[in-house]
Amino acid sequence: MLKRYHGEGDYIIMWDSIVLDKDLQYEEEPIVILDRDVRKLMTKDIKSLKL
Repeated sequence: MLKRYHGEGDYIIMWDSIVLDKDLQYEEEPIVILDRDVRKLMTKDIKSLKL
């Protein structure tokens, strides 16, 4: 069953912060992973990251 999404708007891309070159490419910046967690269910593992 689908549920309605209630976001704060942090998923919106700010186009001013992305610098594109003449070939419409950009340089990716690495992010820091603060914590990792694996939750084990009966049949599968669910991995989660804290960025």
